[in-house]
Amino acid sequence: MEKGVTPSRKVGLFAYESEALQSASDDIDDIIEKIIDCKGKDEMVLDYADLFKKCWSSEPDQRPTLTEILSELGRLSKEKTVEFITNVIHWV
Repeated sequence: MEKGVTPSRKVGLFAYESEALQSASDDIDDIIEKIIDCKGKDEMVLDYADLFKKCWSSEPDQRPTLTEILSELGRLSKEKTVEFITNVIHWV
């Protein structure tokens, strides 16, 4: 594995690509800048930006573990599900 590239960084890249449909060949600094500046695709859920930035930390020991990533993704997923249900209830 490349120096400084940890599994959590790779998970962060995968999560971002899945959410924002970005290419893995994009320069990582450009991707981070888009997230920080909120210039990602409209579908980008900004709540995930903090997790992505943690995964891309320049200090490998500051990156979350896979367990922490999965826990945070689960928490965010539940919040979005509750938000969706609440919105549906308000529409009815």
